[in-house]
Amino acid sequence: MLNRRVLLIAGSWLVAAVIATVGSIAVIRLVVPDLTGSTGAARSTEDVTRALAQTTPVAAATSRPSPTPTGEPSSASGKKRAISTKGGSFIATCTNGTVTVQNLFAGQGFQLDDGPYGTGKRVEVEFESERLDIRVTVTCDANGIPREKIQQEVDAD
Repeated sequence: MLNRRVLLIAGSWLVAAVIATVGSIAVIRLVVPDLTGSTGAARSTEDVTRALAQTTPVAAATSRPSPTPTGEPSSASGKKRAISTKGGSFIATCTNGTVTVQNLFAGQGFQLDDGPYGTGKRVEVEFESERLDIRVTVTCDANGIPREKIQQEVDAD
């Protein structure tokens, strides 16, 4: 009788543990993409290039009337480049000498350093891992094309 009770308790516990484990795995697989916006995998250069092709610039809201077109092509749309390093990737756009960075993705084992990242004549993006810091400084060249300077620093721990 005692052995039967022990077997019943052990069997019930085992069934409950299996149900809890399977349920937890199912919930995690369902919720994680919604929380992170992706599966957490590192983005390839092709992924960044695809995102670059799908991204359209958004004009800032203004209360001033918009100028009348003169028939000359405008450089306001900006020139974009996908920039990829060992630490991660992002898209840089140059518009009238101002750099904008967007779609920042940290590579596997790296994370983005605290921003802010955004717009300026010179924008720095830093990817950090336990052993390596990668700083990317982006400026616009004379042709309005984003150009990067990459610096790597090995952490001495």
